[in-house]
Amino acid sequence: MNPRERILSAMNRKSLDRIPCDYWATQEVTDVLKKYFGVKEDLDLWKRLRVDKIMVLTPTPLGVPVSHHYIGPPLSDNEDVWEVKYIPKSYAGGSGVYQEICYNPLANWET
Repeated sequence: MNPRERILSAMNRKSLDRIPCDYWATQEVTDVLKKYFGVKEDLDLWKRLRVDKIMVLTPTPLGVPVSHHYIGPPLSDNEDVWEVKYIPKSYAGGSGVYQEICYNPLANWET
């Protein structure tokens, strides 16, 4: 099966050759894996790891200007277009940093 067939089969609850695989990691972890596998591009790493779903969900990384299509209120440097706010968190003795959610505007909503 190719990744498309595998994901569609999983969604339709059909037989699979293996469970579809996804990839999420901080940039520092990705860099270490690229060095380990001897590849330079993210796509080459994902192919080596047999990742099925290749997709970037973050519409705007923090600190990058939002699209000209954005018509909401001005955003601070630590929030995204959904007004979710982030703070930098270091890990592994300061060798890496990731953005952790510190405010979610929908956190207390009930359905």
